[in-house]
Amino acid sequence: MAFNELLHSMEQSAQEKREDILENARASAEGILADAQKRAEVIRDELVATAEGKVNIKKNKSLYLLKEDIKAELTREKERIYDQAFSQAESMLGGCRNDPRYAESFARFLDRSTENLNGRIVVHVDPVDEALCKRCRENSSLEFEVIPDRKCAGGLDAEIADKGIIVRNTLESRLDNARMHMRKDLFGSLFGE
Repeated sequence: MAFNELLHSMEQSAQEKREDILENARASAEGILADAQKRAEVIRDELVATAEGKVNIKKNKSLYLLKEDIKAELTREKERIYDQAFSQAESMLGGCRNDPRYAESFARFLDRSTENLNGRIVVHVDPVDEALCKRCRENSSLEFEVIPDRKCAGGLDAEIADKGIIVRNTLESRLDNARMHMRKDLFGSLFGE
């Protein structure tokens, strides 16, 4: 019996060692698994943060580019409206000669164009305004030559002959001047800027 007891005792001892080894292995596996899960969470959080950062950068870039596109389109539309306003104004110039005040305006254009000119003055007009310009010359103290060689909606150009000094005072040149100098004011009126 001693042999059976010894065998039984060895089996029992081996069983206890096996259970201790299994328990240690389970505890070690659970520890490894817990560490792996913590590491996985850290890695996942890092990857999520990196992905969110990339998405935010891409989103911000897209928003910036979209805003720039919208600004450019708005600027093009403002320019189109601005140009359209001046095109309409230019098309309205054609009827200025029919206005009863045109002769008075023409006389003022002539006075302002010639008031500071000294020497032999030449006034260039549209052939339609030749007779009007000559009538104005009769009422003026200045002597000047009238040459009907311009095609314009109204007004005139005055020059000192042989000196190259020209005063442009046609309706078109006045509109072009207004277009350049009134841009800021018109944009403010049209677009609240």
